[in-house]
Amino acid sequence: MTKVVIFTDMDGTLLDHHTYSHQAADSLLASLQQTGVPVIPTTSKTFAELQQLRRELNNQHPFICENGAGVYIPKGYFSQMPSDLINIGDFRLKAFVQDRQHWRSLLAGLDTELQAEFITFTDLGVDGIMKATGLPEEQARQSADRHFGEPVQWRGSEQSLQRFCEAVSELGGNTLVGGRFVHVSGATDKGKALQWLAQCYSDQWQAKVTTVALGDGGNDVAMLATADYPIIVRSPTNPPPQLPTSARNQERLIITQHTAPQGWVEGVSQVLAELPGFDYSQITQHN
Repeated sequence: MTKVVIFTDMDGTLLDHHTYSHQAADSLLASLQQTGVPVIPTTSKTFAELQQLRRELNNQHPFICENGAGVYIPKGYFSQMPSDLINIGDFRLKAFVQDRQHWRSLLAGLDTELQAEFITFTDLGVDGIMKATGLPEEQARQSADRHFGEPVQWRGSEQSLQRFCEAVSELGGNTLVGGRFVHVSGATDKGKALQWLAQCYSDQWQAKVTTVALGDGGNDVAMLATADYPIIVRSPTNPPPQLPTSARNQERLIITQHTAPQGWVEGVSQVLAELPGFDYSQITQHN
């Protein structure tokens, strides 16, 4: 049977953009768990945020944090782990970029005119994060606990944002424009992390892995363009992101009719029902 791994963004993709609910997807998530299809949270969220969310989702698989900056694998998950991993508590970490302090220093080095156009996550503080996201205090604290990058809340024009992105790039950084924040980090993305982790599964299973990716925003484009089957979950606030014209999977792209979490169920169900070599009846039996 075709081996499948699902990589999914969280906010606005699996979780409702406004309420963060995943209830409509819970039945399908349980079916995927029972049939051995890993669902990999692939998100701008932090390690701390994902611990609580993984418990809620009963998800014990690896996860990708901070837009691909780090991949965390539970110890013992794979029989053979890559050699270049760092021990972090109960996990092994594959880090793709430098730590947060490096990126805070980079932002502090921008010209004062540009610095007036944004406020960093650090300067927002927990109260500011709560106001910007609607998160309760504990979740806002978890969101603030970043390891690899520094999000900024953009307050300037689109034209100034372009100059900001260019200035960060000139200093060796990378910018990803998300639904609420612009994420400043290194030259990695969710797509590179997807490729790396998919190879780990392929090595473990000694089989080709078919990847499905779901996202709703600009910071998901690299992941969507990399996956075998890309699914854009319709956003209630923004138009669907554009995949590069060079993406090899353009003809397989699905844009859901529904928003999250119903759109997540719609997209995953459509792909798995039509996927060659995959027994979708397993899912429908459990669902």
